[in-house]
Amino acid sequence: MSVILWLPEEEEKLFKEFAKSNNMSGSELFRAIVLEHIENNIDLELYTLAIKE
Repeated sequence: MSVILWLPEEEEKLFKEFAKSNNMSGSELFRAIVLEHIENNIDLELYTLAIKE
């Protein structure tokens, strides 16, 4: 899968600098962020289900 990400210039600079400071490519950083977000949402859903029981 390919993704195109359009960012304002300031955000692009921040994104690239953050990736570089963590020894990651932009693609690696984007993938890590997306997967972490998905995992957090799944955790929240499981927590919500658990407290309802």
